[in-house]
Amino acid sequence: FAIGGAGAVGTAALSLARWQGARAVAAVRQLAQAEKLRAQGIEAIVLPADGTLAAAVKNLLPSGADVIIDTTGAWATPAVSALATYGRLAVIVTKGEGDVNLPLRDLYRRGGSIVGVNSLLFNGADCAKLFERLRPAFEAGKLVPPGPIVERELSSEGYRELQAGARGKIVFTFN
Repeated sequence: FAIGGAGAVGTAALSLARWQGARAVAAVRQLAQAEKLRAQGIEAIVLPADGTLAAAVKNLLPSGADVIIDTTGAWATPAVSALATYGRLAVIVTKGEGDVNLPLRDLYRRGGSIVGVNSLLFNGADCAKLFERLRPAFEAGKLVPPGPIVERELSSEGYRELQAGARGKIVFTFN
């Protein structure tokens, strides 16, 4: 069971979790967001107005979540209390300097762990190998891109479009 956000990164993470056989749930702040996700076949929970992630997760899973994916940098502290025994918190980004207060005793007593996921540690060749492993799942429709994809030939025009704030995900291609 994995819980993540509903933005582009969170949706991609949840899609990967579902592809690997996990029950994946998006945690959102608004009912309209949850309804939109549910219409797409994505299970969603609405966080209470006070933002108590643990209460929302435990309403769904009394034992807590096996994995929580923090894609915003805002949920690391409350996520610890929402973890199941031996649960894992995957942190993809931090806010500001990244200094947070964590309930370490709670993490310790759960046997939990925190994993940093930093895509900048991988070079282009490593990423190409990963994408090659994922390609069959995309081709079979088991994985879908998080939002519209705009293909552009690698050129100065394509970069200008990106810098101008183009919508969607831009993929540069080579001839």
